[in-house]
Amino acid sequence: MGVGWGKGSEYEGPQKTKNVKKGGPPPHAPAHGYRAKYQYRYYPSCSVYFDTGRRLYFYMEGANWQVSASLPNHLPVKLGDYVGIEMDTDKPYIHYHEHKAKYPPGQLKNKKYKKWANQ
Repeated sequence: MGVGWGKGSEYEGPQKTKNVKKGGPPPHAPAHGYRAKYQYRYYPSCSVYFDTGRRLYFYMEGANWQVSASLPNHLPVKLGDYVGIEMDTDKPYIHYHEHKAKYPPGQLKNKKYKKWANQ
């Protein structure tokens, strides 16, 4: 049996509200500072990304990218030199081929790449 008041005679239960984010552009519009920025360290010698905010590693396992809070045993504990990269994506590996070409292993000591690069 339902309880009724106002319009209609049946109680419809608690009303669901949608989480609506206010401010910022729609997904198809330019960000202009509203989208989240992710900061990564890219280690060219072993093709590893480290998300400094979420403290996650992205690395290749076979033909697929994996994400983990720690490195697997086959990767060295000391990853070597890195370049800092800021991106608007939570999947840094989608730009891996660009980074691999731009920051070849062994070249970071000769250049000023330890600054944050915008992607």
